Amino acid sequence: MLFSIVTLATYILVQILVLFLLAFVIHLLQKNQTIKRIIKIHPLDVWPPFLIYFIYDLSGHFLNESLIPHVIFVWMLVALISTIWQILNDHKLTYGRFFLRFWRMSDLVLFVAWISVVFFVCFTVK
Repeated sequence: MLFSIVTLATYILVQILVLFLLAFVIHLLQKNQTIKRIIKIHPLDVWPPFLIYFIYDLSGHFLNESLIPHVIFVWMLVALISTIWQILNDHKLTYGRFFLRFWRMSDLVLFVAWISVVFFVCFTVK
């Protein structure tokens, strides 16, 4: 039991470290003016693919099943509701504005999902 708790804590700490390291590297790249002009990216915009992998890794390693289908279902449901809301409220919606809003919303939804999976795994690990 102690071994699995230590392993879980190590997994979570490494994942947090990777997320902050990614944000830090993007922040450093933004200090260069030529890169900042070419690539307009925020530090949190690189997190969603990593968060999806971390959710898969945590749930697959410490639970009997992966929680990825549940997370993707909720993510797409929120995206669908958000898209319908954007279409009804903004009749001049462009692809650029839609995808920017979708990706920023994905940052938030997947981060909340990752936190939820961390708590779920913490309370169900034996």
